[in-house]
Amino acid sequence: MPLLAPPEPKSLNDLALLLGAEVVGDGEFTVTAVAHPVFAPHRETLALAMDEGSHALLPRSHAGAAVVAAGMEIDTERFAGGLAVEGRHRVALAVLTRLFSPPLHFTPGVHPSAVVDPAAKIGDGASVGPLCVVGPDARVGPGAVLLSQVTVAAGAEVGAGSILHPGVRVGENCVIGQGCILHHNASVGADGFSFVTAGESSVESARRTGEVTAFNFDIRRIDSLGNVIVGDNVEIGAGACIDRGTLGPTRIGDGTKIDN
Repeated sequence: MPLLAPPEPKSLNDLALLLGAEVVGDGEFTVTAVAHPVFAPHRETLALAMDEGSHALLPRSHAGAAVVAAGMEIDTERFAGGLAVEGRHRVALAVLTRLFSPPLHFTPGVHPSAVVDPAAKIGDGASVGPLCVVGPDARVGPGAVLLSQVTVAAGAEVGAGSILHPGVRVGENCVIGQGCILHHNASVGADGFSFVTAGESSVESARRTGEVTAFNFDIRRIDSLGNVIVGDNVEIGAGACIDRGTLGPTRIGDGTKIDN
């Protein structure tokens, strides 16, 4: 079962209503995809050409329609129609890419290859994909999706509707809020990697004397006793790492977006 239905064909008239755009040419022309002008795979594609560079490439496009910034020309002999967008063009880009984004495929329930501790709780409609591990007392909220090879360690929580892409790791007692997206191989809740020397460290010695003469031989580890608490509607990029705090939680606020 897909998270999103496959993209449905949309007429230019429909898209104009969503974007607040002006229709040029045949408003009943339907498109099934959006793409850069030179990467349009077929005529049922809407070419995105809202800047001067991409607009100049429209004569090379296989698309049947184009979306441009207000004031730019659309060749209605070459294209069945198009849209002219006022204002912030990247807002229109956000709407269009969301509409035509390929769906994620998953099956609600627990895949036979997943390992779920008997003390874990899996919410209604949640999906635990192939080779996932869910530890004791961990909770996966309703409608949450663990796509494959995801680890949710003991006592950790994944909120309702969150999506964890392949390879994500959520450490012990860490919390992922509702509606979050964690991309491939993101790590939440690893040790904070803190150390201290028994005596004056080489850096402290260099600061005091102005010379680099000391060496660190007796290095002692400081364990991280806190956890990580990620708020709602947070997106964390592929390979990003968020360590737990030494004595208290590391907090990521609602709506935060972290790149990789």
